[in-house]
Amino acid sequence: MSRLKNGHWLPGVSGNPQGRRPVPAEVKEMFSALVPEAVGALADALRGDDEKLRLQAARAILDRALGRPHQSASIETSNESGPQAHLAALMATATATQARLAASEGQRAEAVAILATGMFTPHPDR
Repeated sequence: MSRLKNGHWLPGVSGNPQGRRPVPAEVKEMFSALVPEAVGALADALRGDDEKLRLQAARAILDRALGRPHQSASIETSNESGPQAHLAALMATATATQARLAASEGQRAEAVAILATGMFTPHPDR
């Protein structure tokens, strides 16, 4: 038996030993052929009139070009601190995270301005 009494897998045993099935080659080829069109659509959306759509396109481009911003939190507390100190630590962490995200968004806005100058061009078939 490869499970414990509580139903968990034994250490070193997998419920899926062969792993995830690979994507079929023909599906990869179909999607690969659509990449230029998808990039063109993102570029078109980035230059469009809808501000929300432009922002979504910019985020998609930046996430793929620069990677998504990392988020982390560290909270230190002791048994003596009590609920009020714990809440204060949570609030301080949330404030610091908001400041980091705002700075990250500022950097992204600069990158969007650079990208909007014509670095990405629409697909030639359009």
